Amino acid sequence: MTTGNEPSITTWPQARIAPPWRDRGTWVQLVVQFILFGLGMSVDFGASFAEVPLWGDILRNVGYVVVFIALIVQRYSARRGVPLTAVGLVLVGISGTGTLLLAYGVVVYEAWYISAYQRRLRVWLGLLAAGSLLSIVNFVVNYPDGVEPLDLWPQMGGMAILALVSIALGWQLGLGTRKRVRDVSELAAKAELAALAERTRIAREMHDIIAHSLTAIIAQSDGGRYAARKDPKQAVTALETIGGTGREALVQMRQLLSVLREDDSRTLEVAPGLTGIPALVASAERDGLRVDFRQDGEPRAVGESAGLAIYRIVQEGLTNILKHAGRTDALVVFEWHPADVEIRIDNAPGDGLVDSAEIDGDGRGLSGIGERARVLGGSASWGESQEYRGGFAVKARLAI
Repeated sequence: MTTGNEPSITTWPQARIAPPWRDRGTWVQLVVQFILFGLGMSVDFGASFAEVPLWGDILRNVGYVVVFIALIVQRYSARRGVPLTAVGLVLVGISGTGTLLLAYGVVVYEAWYISAYQRRLRVWLGLLAAGSLLSIVNFVVNYPDGVEPLDLWPQMGGMAILALVSIALGWQLGLGTRKRVRDVSELAAKAELAALAERTRIAREMHDIIAHSLTAIIAQSDGGRYAARKDPKQAVTALETIGGTGREALVQMRQLLSVLREDDSRTLEVAPGLTGIPALVASAERDGLRVDFRQDGEPRAVGESAGLAIYRIVQEGLTNILKHAGRTDALVVFEWHPADVEIRIDNAPGDGLVDSAEIDGDGRGLSGIGERARVLGGSASWGESQEYRGGFAVKARLAI
C-alpha cells in the first residue's frame, strides 16, 4: 500500500486557487454539499426514532454541521480536515437517531479522499472500518423497544458487509487518484528540470558565443590600434575582422534564441560542429595565436550534439588562451579512439589581452567545458601543461 511522503498529497490537495473565495471549485463544492446534505438529512430525520432523546438530535445536528465544515477544510488541508470530519462522524454515530444514510455516504467519500490525499493510510482505514461497525452496533443496541436485537443481527450483518465493501471500493478508487496525483507531480517536476536544463544550456551557449566574440574583438581592436600608426591596411583588415566576428556572433545568437519562439520563425540552421573547427582555428590565428592543430587516429563523423560540444570546447579553450595568455603558441590535438575522442588544448605562458577579472573571472568557461563533457558521458580536466613549461592545458574526453 502506498505510504509515500509526497508534498502534493498533504498540501492543498484539491484547491487550485487561494484564497478559498477565489476558487470556483470551492463554491461548486458548497452548492453540491448543500444539496446532498439537505437530501441526506431529510431522509435521516424521517427515519429517526420517536423516543430518541433531545440530546441525540442535538449530537446528530452538531455532528453534521462539523462534517459539512470539515469537508470544505480538507479541500485545502487533509491534515486538518480529516480529523475534523472524523469528530463530526463520531458525534453522528453515537447519536443513535436513525439510518444515518448521509453519514454512510460521507464515510465512503472519506475512504476515497484519505487514500488519495492523506498519510498513515492503514491507521485511517482501520478507523473507518471500526467506526462504521461500531455505528451499526450502536444502531442495534438503541433499536426501539418491542423488537428483539437478535432478530436484527442478520440485517446488521448485511449492513456491515455492505459498509466494508463500500469502504474498500472507495479506498481503491482513492489509490488510483493518488497515483494520478503523484504522476502529475512527477511530470511537473520533470518539466521544471527540463526547463532548468534548457535555460542552463542556453546560458552556456550564450556565454561561449559572447566570450569568444568579445575576446576576438578585443584582440583585433588592440592590434588594429597599433597597426594604424604604421600600416593602415592592417588596421582596415582588423576592422573588417571585427565586423565579421560581430556579425557571426549575432547570427549564432539569433539561432540560439530562436528556440524560445513559439511561432514558425524559429531558425533551423545546422549548429556548428566538426566541420567548423578549421575555420575556428584560422580565426584564432587571425587574432594572434600560433596554433598547431593535429589529429591522431582516424577522424569520423559524429552526431550534431557531439559536434557542437566539440566545437564549443575548442572555442572556449582558444578563447581562454587569448584572454589569459594573449598572442602565444597553442596546441590543439584530437585523439580519435574506437569509442571516444580526446581533445587537448595546450598553450605556452604569456600576457593576457584582458584582465582575468574583466571577462569570465569566475571560471564559468571551464565549468561549461566540464558540463558539455559530462552530458556526452565523458569528463574534462585542466591544469599545468605538459607540452609548454609554465603553460596551461585543458583535456576533454567525449563518448561518441
